[in-house]
Amino acid sequence: MTFIRKQAPLIWVGAMLLIFLGERFAADESLLRWFLTTPGYLVAGAVVLARFLDWKQVEGMAQKAAFLPFVGYTVAFIALLLYPLSTFGVVDRFDFSEDGSQRWMVFWSVAWLVPWFLGTGLGLASDWARIGTVRSDRIEVSRVQGSAMSVVTLFLAISWIVAVNYVASQHDHVWEWSTKTRVKPSEGARALAQGLSEDVEIILFFPPASDVLLRIEPYFKEIADLSALISVRTVDHAMEPSLAKELGARNNGLIFIRRGGDKQRIDLGVTYSKARRKLSSLDQNVQEALLKVGRTRQTVYFSVGHDELKDVTGETGRPAIRNAKNLLKAINVTTNNLSAADLVSGIPSDAGTIIIAGPQTMFLPEEVEALRSWYAAGGSLFLLIDPDVDVGLTPLLEDLGMAIPAGTAANSRHHIKRENGLTDRALVYSNRFGSHPVVADLSRLASNLFLGFEGAGALHDIEGAVAKTQVLVRPMPGTWLETSGDFEQQRDTERDENKALIRASTTGEGDHESRAVVIADSDFIGNRFIMLSANSMTPNAKFLLDSWLWLSRSTDAEVKIVPGDDDPVIQHTRDQDTLWFYLTVMGVPLFVLLGGIIYVRRRKGGQA
Repeated sequence: MTFIRKQAPLIWVGAMLLIFLGERFAADESLLRWFLTTPGYLVAGAVVLARFLDWKQVEGMAQKAAFLPFVGYTVAFIALLLYPLSTFGVVDRFDFSEDGSQRWMVFWSVAWLVPWFLGTGLGLASDWARIGTVRSDRIEVSRVQGSAMSVVTLFLAISWIVAVNYVASQHDHVWEWSTKTRVKPSEGARALAQGLSEDVEIILFFPPASDVLLRIEPYFKEIADLSALISVRTVDHAMEPSLAKELGARNNGLIFIRRGGDKQRIDLGVTYSKARRKLSSLDQNVQEALLKVGRTRQTVYFSVGHDELKDVTGETGRPAIRNAKNLLKAINVTTNNLSAADLVSGIPSDAGTIIIAGPQTMFLPEEVEALRSWYAAGGSLFLLIDPDVDVGLTPLLEDLGMAIPAGTAANSRHHIKRENGLTDRALVYSNRFGSHPVVADLSRLASNLFLGFEGAGALHDIEGAVAKTQVLVRPMPGTWLETSGDFEQQRDTERDENKALIRASTTGEGDHESRAVVIADSDFIGNRFIMLSANSMTPNAKFLLDSWLWLSRSTDAEVKIVPGDDDPVIQHTRDQDTLWFYLTVMGVPLFVLLGGIIYVRRRKGGQA
């Protein structure tokens, strides 16, 4: 017993090591487990007994110093006796449900671990301080108490952090840290759901216990509440094999949105670790799916074969129009190419709108006649014609009641700055909108946005034309047609041009009405000006969208927002998570320790 009294801290650490080895590495071998843990418990009990005898055998200040290690070791030993309550061997003896067993184990894990941690810290700290004072033949109770309280303060902070993190890891709960409420779908999704004209079914293939399902169920419930035409149901892939085979679902973690024979699939995954990144774009994917199954698919044909703008930037540096095509595809529009042979032999019957985007070489007379005939029969055209480039489309423009004079629109005040040179004056912008359905939304927001142009021309109307034309966008005041190439206005020859940058044309009435939108600038729909983000689009993109709605004679609910998630989830990267872990586990205790050191130094300074 004398040896235990002198070496109690080291003996206690050895006993804890025996118990740890027995429970951690020999749990599956009962003989070895008991061989290690039984001596550990006996030795720990002997340490408690030794410190109890010390406490009883001394008096005065020495008794006060002996009391703290006795209390610490006693609390830690009692906590060790509670440890078996958190093991499967004890829990399995009760008739708990799965959730009940988890709650029991979490509670008792914290209930024994925190007191053991604090008791061990108090016992070791006060014991080492006490032994040091005994060896110097002078017991300093204040030193023993100070050491004990410093360690207990530190251990309290660590215990709280560890306990909170452990409980949180065992009890998942969803908190949405988003710029808006995550419970509600975005305005775009709501508008699409409310604008449906036929029944749409949403099928969620998820097991009942999926944490991903817990995150998406409120979203789809609100989607279903927006329209009586939407039904939502959750099924387990294994429990509905016939439905899974019908839809082509080979596993869980899938979402199907279908209307009649049309269906769209969204793949999330069952586990949150797999679905985490995809959840941030769920609203966007749902919008795209609703558009594709809820609207009748239309086809837009882009003319090719005349050096028009392409999906990628060409060798000459002309802009790409991939973003414009992606915008159309996002609203369930099919985009196809229309070659010269197709024009001459006959425009496909499924053509809804023909887009001619910045041709640089001549159209054959037969092609022009085919376009004129198709337009006269009630077709729709979206033309982007660069000024000062003759591509043989003058007869078609005359049918539309307009002409493009020579010269490039320039403005010394109202222009976009790129190189801070005179050539920037050709990068004009405008928010002067006419009165027309295409620019109705843009006109209401005119004070906050501008359409961008690069090297645009002017559009004049032709007197006596059969077609009716309307100005959609006028240039800003002070805009002239640059013809000399120096981008300095020559007042005698380059007068202000304030007629139109964009015009619309109609011929006929009713179902046979022909419609066209003409822009004297092919760069208008280039990737520089057509850009989409998670919750917004550029004004040029909005103009393209509204132009298609008018040209296609869409009878569906107007699409106010391009599919996009306007409620992005705030995510931390792995490096950020690691940083937060170290700040929590190490930063807070160090802060507490630093505070204690400052307090002690100030106290000693005051005593001095």
